[in-house]
Amino acid sequence: MSFLQFILIAILQGLLEWLPISSEGQITLVMLYVFNITELSTILSLIIWLHLGTAGSALLKYRSEYFNIIFSKTAEFSYLRRFLIIATLATGVTAIPLYLLLNELFNPIYGDIISALIGIFLIVTGIILYFFRNIREYRPATDLTLQEIILLGLIQGFSILPGISRSGTTVATLLGRKIEQENCLKYSFLMSVPVILGAFIFDLLISGVPKLAGISIYVLIIMIGVAFVFGLLSMDFLLVIAKKVNFAYFCVIIGLIAVILGLLPLI
Repeated sequence: MSFLQFILIAILQGLLEWLPISSEGQITLVMLYVFNITELSTILSLIIWLHLGTAGSALLKYRSEYFNIIFSKTAEFSYLRRFLIIATLATGVTAIPLYLLLNELFNPIYGDIISALIGIFLIVTGIILYFFRNIREYRPATDLTLQEIILLGLIQGFSILPGISRSGTTVATLLGRKIEQENCLKYSFLMSVPVILGAFIFDLLISGVPKLAGISIYVLIIMIGVAFVFGLLSMDFLLVIAKKVNFAYFCVIIGLIAVILGLLPLI
């Protein structure tokens, strides 16, 4: 792969990370069928490294929240600290076995079909929200029970599979638990940093530095930086859209995007 191709992959990671269309699934397909890269386990490793960039954009965006989560003793941030610890540990329960399985069996086509199914689920969620928008009472995110937090973490773990969107599954799960819509994206973004850092450390211990032809640690650092910049831009854009668009329409629109991108490679 050329340097420009590596940069294009990093841009894709930054632009797609926060949309419920699985950046991992789409990048895998691009590398397999556009750039003809067949080292599947290395592709997965590279994508995990690229997630450091988008994790950095979330860390910068919510730097004050993360600072308070670590150091504040108020009830709100004590809850958030507990929430992130439990959700991250629960994520590992499903993500680690699936990661190990992916090193043996890795078929991105199946994951892409799942991406389309997630899109359909989001469309259904949007339709439900539309018809019940006047009578549905939302709960504050701090009302999530221990069982709900564990469920959210377990579901997030499945996003290690190419085609399953981390943001899509977590936002949809929070909506399903009647969490007020303005907090769904925020909590999904907050959850991304500890789980991405955990995945990176685990992958580094298991697989080491990705060894695709033409890639060096310097290229990797540049790619992470590019993913960071575009991740921050796409996050801000998504938050603006979420504030201006009714969440029912929002779910339908991004669900349609997921379905189209999920089915496109199969046409």
